[in-house]
Amino acid sequence: MGHVGEVVRTDSRVRRGRLRCGIGWLAETLSLPEFHPADSFFDLGGESMEAAKLARRIRTVLGVEMTMRMLLEPLRPRN
Repeated sequence: MGHVGEVVRTDSRVRRGRLRCGIGWLAETLSLPEFHPADSFFDLGGESMEAAKLARRIRTVLGVEMTMRMLLEPLRPRN
């Protein structure tokens, strides 16, 4: 059963790695040194064309569904 725990940890690492890539791309797109998940893409100067390109990049490279709406809203902790 320890094998299942290893899979969960690996999945968690993969998710964290994907999140770091996405956050790095957000900062790169906005020409900022960093981007915090609670920051608002548009409040920091992002435009809709940049958001569309970024969402497509995340979907294509990371295989994660990303919508414009997701970029509009800051991340919120899960309950």
